[in-house]
Amino acid sequence: MPIFIWKIEKLKERLRARSISEPMVLVYFFLAYLCVQLDSLVSLGRTTSPWDYLQWALSVTVFAVGSLLAYAANGGSRGVDFFHRYLSISWLVFIRVQGLFLILAWIASPLFRVFLSNGKSTGLAECVYFSAIDVLVWFRVYKHMKDVASQASGVSLADCVSSSPE
Repeated sequence: MPIFIWKIEKLKERLRARSISEPMVLVYFFLAYLCVQLDSLVSLGRTTSPWDYLQWALSVTVFAVGSLLAYAANGGSRGVDFFHRYLSISWLVFIRVQGLFLILAWIASPLFRVFLSNGKSTGLAECVYFSAIDVLVWFRVYKHMKDVASQASGVSLADCVSSSPE
């Protein structure tokens, strides 16, 4: 199935007919996310450090791996309602993890002032901190996607990974 880059009417026609597969929805989502990430990379200012670029690369990598694991946990190409589950679960997990990390940052703010950089550029501590948040978010998304898919269909992740797509 082709990826529609310019012809919106043909895309809408396929969407109305519900003829876009779960794997294609995942491709569209990755492309949209990469566009957002490329925009953020271009907008990095002159005060960037190598840690900013490492953080960006880690964020994209964790997103890609986490999304692929969530897709597999949902049943892969045999899964149903991937995007509905993925967006709903990701949103809630993101809010919960961000809330947790904000509370921890507030409680530990004296330590953060010592370990985090002076605010002029990103350092190793910020890179590790924000990467830890990313990994935790996507680990939790994967876990919840797996729970929903296995309880909804009785299909295990091992069944989805070992079988070939239809």
